[in-house]
Amino acid sequence: MSTVVIERALRAKLNGLNQELEFRDEAGNVIGYFLPPKLHEKLLYGWAKSQVTDEELEEARRDYREKGGLTTDQIVAHLERVIRERKGE
Repeated sequence: MSTVVIERALRAKLNGLNQELEFRDEAGNVIGYFLPPKLHEKLLYGWAKSQVTDEELEEARRDYREKGGLTTDQIVAHLERVIRERKGE
């Protein structure tokens, strides 16, 4: 992710940076959105939770209990398989 440092004068125009904010160019076209950290985190966690079913989580817990855990390579392989399955590959 890139970082932009906002000067004090611009920051004063941005509603205190505590709510959603839409950015538009001079022609009125939407070019992006600002999300405060708490909302960004809420949306990110919501998206992440939508990527894994309760059954998949339970299977992972069961595997962990039975096998004593998984290696990083095993976790990455499993996640890649789940992503491929969801894409229909």
